[in-house]
Amino acid sequence: MARAIYGLKMWIFLPQFSQHRQQRPSSSRVSRSGILKNLTDFCIFLTKHYVRAWFLARSAVSAPRHDIAIFKVLEEEDNEIVRKAGTKTLARHLWYLSKINVGMALFDEELSLQEKEFVANMKAVDGFEETSPRLRTLPNGMKDKTVTSFATKNTKRFFELMNIDTSFFDEDPANWKDNPSYKAGLQRVEGLVVTNDAAERGVALVQEFTKNGRTKAEDQLQFLLQVVEAHRREFLRRTKSCPLKNLK
Repeated sequence: MARAIYGLKMWIFLPQFSQHRQQRPSSSRVSRSGILKNLTDFCIFLTKHYVRAWFLARSAVSAPRHDIAIFKVLEEEDNEIVRKAGTKTLARHLWYLSKINVGMALFDEELSLQEKEFVANMKAVDGFEETSPRLRTLPNGMKDKTVTSFATKNTKRFFELMNIDTSFFDEDPANWKDNPSYKAGLQRVEGLVVTNDAAERGVALVQEFTKNGRTKAEDQLQFLLQVVEAHRREFLRRTKSCPLKNLK
């Protein structure tokens, strides 16, 4: 998301860049190289498609539905460059349309009851013996695809890995909300972390403390990171009053 913000800032301040280009003619090579056109296409992709998807990405149960939705929207995009580049880039991140992970869509309350009947596919459609952690290739005709299109017998593996009781499969999807096993599964799936926020925070933590000359020794750096991580878990609110309250 940092690159997206930088790209939007660059586009916003383009008028100032134009004034600078008049003062320094040598910078005109930027326009000749097509960088400004590419930047504009990039910002179109961000504002029309990526920003909304980014804000919705934290929901585990709706991740498969949102992934399908953004590809459907991209197929209707008039800008050919945005359509092709956006589809190619996002197709490398099809983690939640894999034959296993698509199972979490059963707990999506916004999924229609008809689509939730893909339990039948989980019993009838054969899948590959060796399953991939993500969908390797985007299937043709995404505009006609639904969550049901990605469910196979391998999808049952998701419920086994998550240790979710599947007794609610035998009931009508309209009655799942009142089923105890469905409620327990929903609570478990909603607790999944489906974004890389945790990894980004870890990288930021390392970058912050490796700037300090006292942490050049690897063992000391590891000790410091453990102390900081434990402190952040104990004191969720980073205010001066928070540690004092715990000491009392």
